[in-house]
Amino acid sequence: MRRVFFLSDFGSDSLYTAAVRAVLARKAPDVVVEDVTHSVPPQNVSHAALLLEDFAPYLPGDALLLAVVDPGVGTSRRVIAVRTESLTAVAPDNGLLETFLSGAKAIHEVTSQEIFLKPVSATFHARDVMAPALAYLASGGEMESLGPAVSDPVRLELPRPVVKPGRVDGSVVAVDGFGNVATDIRAEHLFEAFETDDPLPLAGMAVLMVGDVQVYTFARCYAEAPKGVPFALVGSFGRVEISLREGSAAGVLPSTPGTPVTIRVPQATARFYREP
Repeated sequence: MRRVFFLSDFGSDSLYTAAVRAVLARKAPDVVVEDVTHSVPPQNVSHAALLLEDFAPYLPGDALLLAVVDPGVGTSRRVIAVRTESLTAVAPDNGLLETFLSGAKAIHEVTSQEIFLKPVSATFHARDVMAPALAYLASGGEMESLGPAVSDPVRLELPRPVVKPGRVDGSVVAVDGFGNVATDIRAEHLFEAFETDDPLPLAGMAVLMVGDVQVYTFARCYAEAPKGVPFALVGSFGRVEISLREGSAAGVLPSTPGTPVTIRVPQATARFYREP
């Protein structure tokens, strides 16, 4: 039994979400639909692409993905189907599938009118175009039958930090439901800059700046951090995040996506830290 993983900005209790799920059930009754999230900030393609980047490693083999954050619905923007070694996805061609494009084995525009619901709404291609296309693929249809091959999908430049010895310059990318402020800095960037992928050795040595606010405390988990003090740790998806134990870091720190985040140690300390 194949699973469709469904992500959107529709809202979990939305009629839009229910309508798409209904079309999938009607067109491909043997698939199981799993909701990734429907709480993507409205029209925020970059945020959704980052969520998919974090989520992708946990998808089962032969998974199906329907991703819909589509501010260009009704315009000339394309709908595409993408196949990788382990995934088949349908989404608007707006960079939402950036995580999967580099490893794509095939990309096709979805143009086959025969599989669309009729009439096709100019404002709801998720229901009338994308869900039928994914259901068609889930039922054994060939991707080549959906439409012509695409060689120039829209690419999205996701935030990436600048890493130097003793310093990482990144930015805020998102705030989760707990108020944790996630950054584009990952554990591997800490290792490259400081020769550690564990933030705890940086305590007392490094300073983390979120905008113009300094954070000095580093921890391995939430329960080990002192209360009332913002602290940094490597979160469950490998990103450095700034948190507040039993509180919301976003409520006390700059947390707008794009806010600069820097982790650095004084140069003398950096040299000392690198000695055997």
